[in-house]
Amino acid sequence: MRLAAASLLAFLAFPALAGDLEEGLKAYKARQYAAALAPLTAAASAGSVQAQTVLGWMYLHGEGMKRDPARALVWLRKAAAKGDVGAQYNLALLLGAGNGVTQDLKGALSWFRKAATKGHAGAQYSLGLMYARGWGTQRDGKQAASWYQKAAAQGNVEAQLALGMLLQEGDLQPRDLAAAAYWYRKAATQDNAVAQTNLANLYASGQGVARDLQEALGWYRKAAAHGNAGAQFNLGMLYSTGMGVPVDYVEGYRWLSAAESHGIAQAANLRTFVETRLSPEQLTQARSRAN
Repeated sequence: MRLAAASLLAFLAFPALAGDLEEGLKAYKARQYAAALAPLTAAASAGSVQAQTVLGWMYLHGEGMKRDPARALVWLRKAAAKGDVGAQYNLALLLGAGNGVTQDLKGALSWFRKAATKGHAGAQYSLGLMYARGWGTQRDGKQAASWYQKAAAQGNVEAQLALGMLLQEGDLQPRDLAAAAYWYRKAATQDNAVAQTNLANLYASGQGVARDLQEALGWYRKAAAHGNAGAQFNLGMLYSTGMGVPVDYVEGYRWLSAAESHGIAQAANLRTFVETRLSPEQLTQARSRAN
């Protein structure tokens, strides 16, 4: 019974395409954007929501023509008004950024909310961000946390990171470091370098989790490998001071050099000190690793 219902829903959601819409989508999927433009325009003008959404995307990103945000706005608005969740989300992004169109933060907030209430994770995260920053509305930590959590529960890595930061900072919401660590871990396991660094910081300081320098070291390594300057500096400091790991000035030099190259001024001072602890052979090895 469930399979039959699912099949029926799929049939209703993806009816057989014909005429201009079919021709336009076929060309679009083949990345023949110039060939797709005319039939999609005809289908969109005839009221096809799918054609309006795709056409809006094409104008927004300059696929097959010069980028034209104003025309994108027209077609996305038509499709959004008919309930297309993708169009609602992209319309909100366009209005929020104001890149090539008049910025309208309240309009963006409204369209994000429409898409978010339909379960669009990107819209839920964006709506939470607008409440957190006070864009188009008053700052509201409760609303921000609520929408972040909806998106985070769907696996949206940006929302997981944002929710962790919201709970760690304790500005708009009561501070909850254990919950912050939980969401940082969710984002960290998706290879988000900022979340990996923040989670490592909590383990290094024993905030929200039991202090565990080995766990911190592991997350710093992952984030440092992704190029996170803060993780590189902290990793270099751990190796140079022997916190949670045997002293290794060669590795310390390597990661401090990496952090220094990303503009961390403190890294330069510590690297200079570490250099005095290295033999000429070790310094050559350290510089080789740093490069």
